[in-house]
Amino acid sequence: MLSCLLLFLFIQCSKNKEEKDSYTFYSTEWLKSSPKVNVNKKDLPEWLVKRINEYDKFVAPVDCIKFFRGNWNNETVYYIYSVLNSCIFCELYYENGNKVELYFSEDPDLSDKLSNDFFEKSKSWVILYEFGSCY
Repeated sequence: MLSCLLLFLFIQCSKNKEEKDSYTFYSTEWLKSSPKVNVNKKDLPEWLVKRINEYDKFVAPVDCIKFFRGNWNNETVYYIYSVLNSCIFCELYYENGNKVELYFSEDPDLSDKLSNDFFEKSKSWVILYEFGSCY
């Protein structure tokens, strides 16, 4: 009986993980298909220009860094993507430079609500700058 219960729990956990992984993969397809736009650095927030300049000096040829701009809940947001990051959307910022916290709430339900809202409603993504070996 105990082994049946453990097997059931294992299957449920695996199923939930697969669902989350596929949702995350689906929700990040825009990373590959976002258009690149020509933008003048003077039209960007100062904090973002500093970050772009830092990466421009130090990015390794094997790395891929992309600076995205999008819209979420009528606010401009910026996403700094790196293939070396171990998390997705860990460098997501509002226009004023404040970090967007999608996952780090003490309340897991709030984290899920925020991240799902972001994945469903963020739009108009464009690539502002790109460094390294991006595919």
